[in-house]
Amino acid sequence: MKYKILILLFSLTLMFTYIHTCFAYECPEYIKIGLFYNKTAVNSVKVNFNNGVDAGFEDAEGYFTPLFYSNVIKNITFQKPSAYRLKALYKYDTYSEAYLRAEEIRTSDICASVVFDNGYYVYIGSYENAETAKAAVGRLTEIYGGGYETVAPSANAVELCADESSNPFFIFVQSNEWYLLCNPIGDDEGRISVNGTQYRGSLMIKRLSNSDMTVINKVKINHYLYSVIGGEISSSWHTEALKTQAIVSKSFALSNMNKFKKYGFNLDATTNSQVYFGTSKEDAKTREAVDAVDGKVVLYNGKPAETIFGAMSGGKTENSSLVWGGSEIPYLMGITDEYEDTDNLNHKYAIWQTELTAEQIKSKLASRSINIGDILDVQALEYTPSDRVYKLKITGTDGEHIFERESTRTAFGLNSQMYKVYKKGEAVSKDIYTAEDNVFKVLDLFGTRSVTVNNSKVLTGNGIADFSGAKAYVLTENGTQAIDTQTITSTTETFFEVDPNAPLTFVFDGRGWGHGVGLSQYGAKHMAEKGFTYDEIVKYYFPGTTISD
Repeated sequence: MKYKILILLFSLTLMFTYIHTCFAYECPEYIKIGLFYNKTAVNSVKVNFNNGVDAGFEDAEGYFTPLFYSNVIKNITFQKPSAYRLKALYKYDTYSEAYLRAEEIRTSDICASVVFDNGYYVYIGSYENAETAKAAVGRLTEIYGGGYETVAPSANAVELCADESSNPFFIFVQSNEWYLLCNPIGDDEGRISVNGTQYRGSLMIKRLSNSDMTVINKVKINHYLYSVIGGEISSSWHTEALKTQAIVSKSFALSNMNKFKKYGFNLDATTNSQVYFGTSKEDAKTREAVDAVDGKVVLYNGKPAETIFGAMSGGKTENSSLVWGGSEIPYLMGITDEYEDTDNLNHKYAIWQTELTAEQIKSKLASRSINIGDILDVQALEYTPSDRVYKLKITGTDGEHIFERESTRTAFGLNSQMYKVYKKGEAVSKDIYTAEDNVFKVLDLFGTRSVTVNNSKVLTGNGIADFSGAKAYVLTENGTQAIDTQTITSTTETFFEVDPNAPLTFVFDGRGWGHGVGLSQYGAKHMAEKGFTYDEIVKYYFPGTTISD
């Protein structure tokens, strides 16, 4: 009997361990967001610390070592070194000792700065070149004693200047493992202002490979999400939509923590990751939404799911492999979206049209080093099951080029891959059928759909035409004509280019906005308005995922 009880207890232990492993996930407390890096790296940045600054350095393991603390210095310009200086060779044990010595040396025409270079030193002067620096050694030796070496502008140093001074009060020379970290004095929700934009958290400065400065905001992950939610969608949306965005943005962040590892941070502040505008985009509703899903993460096989999202899918989401290539991801397979308001012709994300002349297309190709002569034709060769262009062929006088997957959108700056393309002036027929007052069945390039047309617009073969009350205005070869929608049950119009001498132009008639993979933000909005909860919305767009406890 005891043996059976032990077996039962052991089985229960295994079961609960398995549940914990599958449904619980421990989130890191902080995330590092790159504000300026690579091509946007800066040679100077102005930062305000409301109540002062607690500066130190952080090593590769995240351990913080304090360097100096000041509740007087609040406005700091971080900059790349540009001048030669003389380094006094005496090493000090503390910042205070080095600071007092710098104060003794500093005069109206001699600047002196505390330096941390694996120990505290004092740098003296500001010189245009090594020769002028060496020439000053005699005078300094006469006044302050000997022991100096010339220091060129360092490829891995950062200078800190107080207020509007151009002379640094502190210089940090980083190693490969140490990076300058400045915390605002006050509670952990203290604010910093970086070039006029306010953020929560701390500031990190790095110099990578003799580069300009990489500027990073180290912030609590929930505080980061407070801003992301307000930047990605409107905080006026339904609470369940906000909570959906909160948990989706969190899971996306956690699944991409190594995306910018080579630059020393986790995610950047742009649409390459998630838009992040600091405290300007957070409010009580975004904070409430993030706090409501605190500790919860979207998981797949026990790990954070890469919960991709976009504005509007156009009624069908897409397999990630058909957009970006790679293996199919089970929870990023295309679905028919029943909840998007794709028939709202006033919605800029629902239906769009872009016109590009042959010359504009030629120019866009040239910017990608693709030269196929004058453009003769643009043709969609292949579509995905969700009606997105999978292959797009551009034919020119000197050859052809085929784009595949997402490049069929990004090559020409189109709003989505879901479009039809034709030459402006080609015959394009569209049928309009009345169903009941102000509700129509419209046969367009994407098929038949219902449209409510009170004060709305309809996309025709030759542009945008108005619907007003009981009148439908459409563009024909003879100009704009009115259709009495109360009496005419069906009409077909064929549209032609009016000016035969107009330049060759290609029309892209599209639906949806963005890559179309994963969550549709507007779909989530309408699901929330229909009474769905955030977890139901998540599971609808990411089938097979779970939400951690």
